[in-house]
Amino acid sequence: MTGFGQTQKCFAAFVANTGPDAAHITVRYQGGELPVASFTKIPAGTGASLTYNDYDAAAGLAPGKVAVVFLGGPSGAAPA
Repeated sequence: MTGFGQTQKCFAAFVANTGPDAAHITVRYQGGELPVASFTKIPAGTGASLTYNDYDAAAGLAPGKVAVVFLGGPSGAAPA
């Protein structure tokens, strides 16, 4: 995607918890575990009312919920 004269890249993974218990997301890179809560968000709402709530790594992802794990982007951070 190109905008404002710069090339911007984004890579995200969607994680859906279809089980009956909370799911705990883990991300490893080069042998180390990354602080997944800092780049994982829980979407809520639709369209213009879409918001991204914080992911609580201790509580995990509730059954029936979806998380977006932002693995790469221009600043390496999830949307505010």
